[in-house]
Amino acid sequence: MIYLKKIYNENLKENLQIILNKKEENITEDDLSNINSLSFTKMDKKGNQAYLVNELLNFKNLHTLSINNSNISLWDIRILSDLENIDNINFDHCFFKENAQNMFHYIKSLKKLSFRNCYIEDYSKMFDELDLNSLEVIYPYNEETINVNNLSNLINLKFLILEGCNIKNEEMISNLKNLEILSLISTEVKNLKFINEMSKLNKVYLSPKYIKNIDIGNCKAKILTSYIDMVIDDENYSKGLV
Repeated sequence: MIYLKKIYNENLKENLQIILNKKEENITEDDLSNINSLSFTKMDKKGNQAYLVNELLNFKNLHTLSINNSNISLWDIRILSDLENIDNINFDHCFFKENAQNMFHYIKSLKKLSFRNCYIEDYSKMFDELDLNSLEVIYPYNEETINVNNLSNLINLKFLILEGCNIKNEEMISNLKNLEILSLISTEVKNLKFINEMSKLNKVYLSPKYIKNIDIGNCKAKILTSYIDMVIDDENYSKGLV
């Protein structure tokens, strides 16, 4: 049995003591290898930011990671790329520096990405070489426009959530032939005729205030307008995004 020498990230240490119901000195490497989901922030109690902790490398079977209220650097992505089983990463209120958002292709096992209220300066190269099945961009902190052309290589994408976003070339969503769920709640679009070309698309979520101004054409997908519908109506939706 190998005990950890010390956990330096205060937020991580507190979370682990709760999850494992153990004091820091009793936490072992085996304990960490049995954890598959984790949430923490890089910020310490004084509000200072640190690099993403190397201690994450002790989580051998980590699949889902949620990072909150943190600055994300190139070094952070380097650490994440060494987590061999990580396939789902959620960022909430994070600020991406040094074009770190362009380095996700180094995380080979990555399948699901979520960005909520995050600051991302440039989306143009962000999705190059990725093979995702789920992507969320929800209420970006800044107003940078997302060019849907840049998503075209995500050919295996099943869930696309662009909520509260500025987007252009939305008709290029039709290139995502495997898409099943599309949410554009609080995102303004003028024409959705392109969804008639998407045979696997079965649900589209739109804001009621935009629906009357959108040309939907002969849409076969089910159009829904509320978060209640989103949670209750489609169990697969929630499964795909957690």
